[in-house]
Amino acid sequence: MANKYNEAFVPVMNDLMLGMEHVEAGKMFGLPGYMVKGKLAVGFYKEGVIAKVGQEKAQALIASGSAQVYEPQAGRVWKDWVLVTPAKPEALRTHVDLFKAAVGYVFDTN
Repeated sequence: MANKYNEAFVPVMNDLMLGMEHVEAGKMFGLPGYMVKGKLAVGFYKEGVIAKVGQEKAQALIASGSAQVYEPQAGRVWKDWVLVTPAKPEALRTHVDLFKAAVGYVFDTN
């Protein structure tokens, strides 16, 4: 089964991400994403976007309702990651601080 993602998110995410320092477009797990030092910081997943922000920040974002748990397989939660699932592509712009935090986290930890 081919990996699926919301292609309508790509232009908005490119606009948000590709101007950030240290960010390059790439692919991970067969899906487009945004890499920092060769590591995935932000990527596409089904009807959402995932971001690697570290366990502490992930827990805070999930507790606040700003993001969801990222569980790519049942029972396998990725603790450093969160998932956002906006209804419309333009709503991704409200998460720009999250995406910047992911870039900073991946830059600082690699």
